[in-house]
Amino acid sequence: MNDSIGRITTAGAVTNITGAGIATPTAITSGPDSRLWFTNDQADAIGSVTTGGTVASFSGSGISRSRGIAAGADGNLWSTNTTGNSIGRMTPAGVGTTFTSIVNPVGITSGPDGNLWFTNALNNSIGRMTTAGSFTFFTDPGISNPRAITAGSDGNLWFTSINNNAIGRITTAGTITLFTGPTIDKPDGITALPDGTLWFANTSDTFSGNGSIGRITTGGVLSTFTGPSIFHPAGVTKGPDGNVWFTNGNNTIGRVTPAGVSTSFGDAGIATPYGITAGGDGNLWFTNTTTSSIGRITTSGTVTTFPGTGAGIATPWAITAGPDGNVWFTNIGSNSIGRITPAGVITNFSGTTVASPRGIVTGADGAMWFTNAALGSIGRITTTGDPSPPVAVTATPGNGRATVSWSAPLAPGGLPVTGYTITASPGGGTCTWTTGPLSCVVTGLTNNTPYTFRATATNSAGTSSLSAPSAPVTPTFAAGYHPLTPSRILDSRTSTGGWSGPLIVGVPRQLQVTGLGGASNVPATAAAVVMNVTATGGSIGSFVTIHPAGTPIPNASNLNYGAGQTIANLVTVRLGTAGRVAFTTPLGSVHLIADVVGYYDDGAGAGDLFQGITPVRLLDSRTATGGWGGQLSVGTPRDLAVRQPANAAGVPATATAVVANITVTGSTNGSFVSAWPSGVTQPGVSNLNFARGQTIPNLAIVKIGANGAIRFANAVGGVDVIVDVVGYFDPTAGGSRFHPIDPTRVLDDRDGTGLSGPWTAGQTRALSVAGAAGTNVPAGATGLVANVTATNASTGSFVTVFPDGVAVPTASNLNFGAGETIPNLVTTKVGANGRVAFFNKLGTVDLVADAVGYYAP
Repeated sequence: MNDSIGRITTAGAVTNITGAGIATPTAITSGPDSRLWFTNDQADAIGSVTTGGTVASFSGSGISRSRGIAAGADGNLWSTNTTGNSIGRMTPAGVGTTFTSIVNPVGITSGPDGNLWFTNALNNSIGRMTTAGSFTFFTDPGISNPRAITAGSDGNLWFTSINNNAIGRITTAGTITLFTGPTIDKPDGITALPDGTLWFANTSDTFSGNGSIGRITTGGVLSTFTGPSIFHPAGVTKGPDGNVWFTNGNNTIGRVTPAGVSTSFGDAGIATPYGITAGGDGNLWFTNTTTSSIGRITTSGTVTTFPGTGAGIATPWAITAGPDGNVWFTNIGSNSIGRITPAGVITNFSGTTVASPRGIVTGADGAMWFTNAALGSIGRITTTGDPSPPVAVTATPGNGRATVSWSAPLAPGGLPVTGYTITASPGGGTCTWTTGPLSCVVTGLTNNTPYTFRATATNSAGTSSLSAPSAPVTPTFAAGYHPLTPSRILDSRTSTGGWSGPLIVGVPRQLQVTGLGGASNVPATAAAVVMNVTATGGSIGSFVTIHPAGTPIPNASNLNYGAGQTIANLVTVRLGTAGRVAFTTPLGSVHLIADVVGYYDDGAGAGDLFQGITPVRLLDSRTATGGWGGQLSVGTPRDLAVRQPANAAGVPATATAVVANITVTGSTNGSFVSAWPSGVTQPGVSNLNFARGQTIPNLAIVKIGANGAIRFANAVGGVDVIVDVVGYFDPTAGGSRFHPIDPTRVLDDRDGTGLSGPWTAGQTRALSVAGAAGTNVPAGATGLVANVTATNASTGSFVTVFPDGVAVPTASNLNFGAGETIPNLVTTKVGANGRVAFFNKLGTVDLVADAVGYYAP
């Protein structure tokens, strides 16, 4: 023996520190003074080592072959003297006191009463000692060779009595209760769990043939678990899942739930597992002694083995989680200390002063301290180094920016993390963090461009590698709404808007939206436009896609129509190059008409805020709901009061525009209906076009007149009108701003996008939208704007779209006949769970939804 202390740097350099009184050290613990204190099995002394490596030895006539050592509640060190049959107390200054009349003490622990409690193996008693040195012994005829002792969650002390197969409980007043039974079989180690149970290993196989795991509650209810999942258990630890995990002698890892259900997990990579510990990554880590490898097992039982090939691992033994987020272990066969990161990267540290290391423990200085059984020395290796990368990086888009959040590294390198840097891709924009919640804002991003974000962590030793990227997000502007009196800006039949003739397949066309002048002018600062688009005179059944000019044609549609059909749909579309939008059709030709009804600003304007509500039926001329008596007739415009107190929808007096789904039914002639603010001259626009007897809806955003009402007119014959209010715009606080996005398909039950399979009669299904992958709608969104299309209907029916979590409202969004394909723009409040619900009344129908924007505070 060279009676020395071993110290290893983070690079693995070993220093041998000699000192008197180090001889076959056994137990080691962190003292109250930040020193490491240890016992010497072959020397009558107690040793201490400072974090700087200074060794001190304290001896005296009362210190004799000390083995167990613990820090007491009084700030002193307490040890057992196995041959001196005494308890020793050592102050941090090295002043020792010995308390005799103790026979072969083994286990020692600090009790809940502030005293020291210990077992006397040879005189079959439990000892209690005050920090002043006054001791009391408690005996019982049933105690035989007590070994381990621990404090339970019930405020009592619990111990094993190995020779008489018993578990003992002793109160701090000294009342002993013994629990025996045929299933307690040579119990040795014992550990307390937070749920009030104590678990122990039955080392003998007399009862079961293969050993067993025992459990006893603080009330004394005993259970023993055997079976093929338990086979000569060795190491036992509490898992991060609240279960007990252990190593088995048949090359498996075992798990026992608090209810006692045991499971074993076998894998070709498990070979004579011994030590096991819970790692900081939420998994269990164990040593494979015969294959010289480290194993990791998830709480669901998935095993990964990390062989030590090339790293010098041989017979790994003890294993523990380090303060740096890594797992550390001793290699008694290769005279080295090993470290493995949560990702499985192994580093081995060896040197001439590391020989047959056994126990390993974390010191108060954050270093790993270990015993060299073959050298009779104590070694220290620091854990400090570069941190591992941050994890769980997420981003929420904003107007030209993104708020990025993350979680701390699993392995911080043993040093405090002092900063984080977030980098955007593309472009390389960054933000830095130094204090507070783990979040920062990357600015200077380009709206409507997808970005991912990666993070690094920095400590005083260095900077980590880049984290895994976040999911892509797309910054958008937070726009306010500006309602307008409707104005026609396109009619391809009359060359209004600069078009000459219909839209033709293969010939995309653009429409200038901004800078047209007049009372309903859309300014150059507008970011998105809201307009009612009507298709008429189609040469063949087809659809029209409307998207920002200068962007690729998306997989989305805005308007579906049959040959010769006249049909309208409200469209919200982000403005593209030079304030224009683009139109395409995949088949034939079709004339298009566009009536602008409002626009969204670029986020810098004083636009109105959206407030979504659960749909409310404000008007049904068939039932006089809303005060109308009968159908809307040609030549007789009618007002509908939408502001409080003259309505039931809760639209306040400060609202500037109402968002409502308008449905017509029971018409006597083919015609169209127009809606506009009451009190102004009727504009030459339309909102719904319909055939005789047809039931058809369309969403409308209508500016509210000065009298709090909107006005309706019918061009031919008579028709019933139904109005379901879904929200309103208001310049006062409390609402949400609009974030336009390029059309994104979030639902197509035909191919499993969002949900799979058609809706059946009476069925309600919820679609995850806010924060769901692939939607471009972030968590926290309060409203959704999407074009919803019904197709393949087995019968005439209607669909209602509403916030998930509420009852199906008396309202509708799409009305359709059997086999008809019909779209409608939907604006809906998003449920608190981030989902939107869809209800189908009759038959079966497929639904498709293309998101064009969302509302968020």
